[in-house]
Amino acid sequence: MAFDIEVAGSLRRTVLHRRVELVGDDAVAERAGHVVVSANDQAAMIGLLHQLNDLGLDIDRIQRT
Repeated sequence: MAFDIEVAGSLRRTVLHRRVELVGDDAVAERAGHVVVSANDQAAMIGLLHQLNDLGLDIDRIQRT
């Protein structure tokens, strides 16, 4: 079971590049003013949530895909 984490706003290029390094190029997308980061499973999702929280980013939505 995979998850999409939708983050409010747009990430700065350096932060977006760091996310791509951690989760892979296919796992990060920008859609209509939001950034969506995909996680392969629940453990990966929890790790990403901690990392996004550490960056002080607002999470708008988590969706199971």
